[in-house]
Amino acid sequence: NEITEKVKKLSENKNINKDARTTQYFQRIITDYDTLSVCLADQVNNSWRCLHEPPTVEKYASPAWMNTQMHKYDRVLALCRRLDLDDKQRVLYDLLEQQVLALHLRYPSLL
Repeated sequence: NEITEKVKKLSENKNINKDARTTQYFQRIITDYDTLSVCLADQVNNSWRCLHEPPTVEKYASPAWMNTQMHKYDRVLALCRRLDLDDKQRVLYDLLEQQVLALHLRYPSLL
């Protein structure tokens, strides 16, 4: 139940505008240790899938979608650089950073 609550904190409310959703998302990450950990693990998983199992559904296979994803990964990394991560979070951060670098090398025209 606790993990479910952390995941729910990361779920975006599509009923509000994108800027407000983004602001809320990042506020939730920086105010809760476990939510930050879940966020990092989720972003590691998502970035791995972008690298190794690129989406085939047209909406998600578009350069615009990939650009949005990479922008989100970059923002999470930038935010985490300013936070005091523990050892477990640092491992997740390092994995995410490596995968995002690989994505930037694979898609140099994005961002």
